[in-house]
Amino acid sequence: ALSRVAGTMVSLSVVILLTAGPRVAAQPQGQPQRMEPPKWLDDAGKDLWTDLESEDENKYYGDSACDTREKLLKAMAGKGDASAAEHRTRILLGLSLCEFRKGDWVKSKKRWENTLSEFNAPSEDAMLQNPNLASFALMKQAADLMTKHEVSQAGTALRRCREIM
Repeated sequence: ALSRVAGTMVSLSVVILLTAGPRVAAQPQGQPQRMEPPKWLDDAGKDLWTDLESEDENKYYGDSACDTREKLLKAMAGKGDASAAEHRTRILLGLSLCEFRKGDWVKSKKRWENTLSEFNAPSEDAMLQNPNLASFALMKQAADLMTKHEVSQAGTALRRCREIM
């Protein structure tokens, strides 16, 4: 069972590319992308945003970055700006992956549920039909299956996620 969990964790690297990709894709070669903090964040929130965006790629899901995401999500709470939901979704996605990486399946599942609710998708089944969104629903399923110690099925969900991406 331990080797299956290790295989599951390796599959997670594919999902990490999903969220790290946008940081890299839009930048000129050799320069890391630095998204500007939303204008509606207070100064402390903007500092947290900048700290997170300045993390090295290999530490983007490390403990420090995960702690920063947690604080940043609190700073974003209650903001009603038009772009607030999009930014919260991005932070929740990162937290979902952080918890998955740590092996906290229950918390990861909850974060995935929150992430999916921010998408305002009609249903998880609808997301599974859309190749651009299916990986999110599959990751949530994998976390749910891991809470039930159904490692083989979780591995299958992660492999499906990798194939879609």
